[in-house]
Amino acid sequence: MKRLASLLSFLILFLLTGVNAQIPQILTQAKTPEEVGFSSERLKKLDAHFQDIVDKGIAPNIVTLIARKGKIVHEKASGYSNLENKTPLKKDDIFRIASQSKLITTVGLMMLFEEGKFFLDEPISKYIPSFKNAKVLVSYDEKEKIGASILPDLPNQPLLSVSY
Repeated sequence: MKRLASLLSFLILFLLTGVNAQIPQILTQAKTPEEVGFSSERLKKLDAHFQDIVDKGIAPNIVTLIARKGKIVHEKASGYSNLENKTPLKKDDIFRIASQSKLITTVGLMMLFEEGKFFLDEPISKYIPSFKNAKVLVSYDEKEKIGASILPDLPNQPLLSVSY
């Protein structure tokens, strides 16, 4: 549930930024958030939400930047760049971001789904033939580094039924 809340928060920020990846923009600071259609009060709630995530230990740090119409509306760093030393995070600290390919792929797939390019109850093997006879690993022997048990072929039935 915590991961879902964090992912949803990230997606909301990602979608609100209005970033156009094809056209590079030089961002300038907005005088007020209201200048480009944002609420200062609601941005404060966003800060409190992200600070709560840091305080609860869900994430060690969070950097937010929201821009619209070429203007930076909000920029803040919460948390620590070094958790052990409690070194406060700066807005320009550099850190590794891993596994963003899953997020980008998911957003791309959901866009294709919205366009009707595929349906969620279709077998993956229709698009990736190597998944046609997939098997499921039930347990793994860490010592031997092998799968201890593999289920036989799965029935060719969707696990999720979707009505349109």
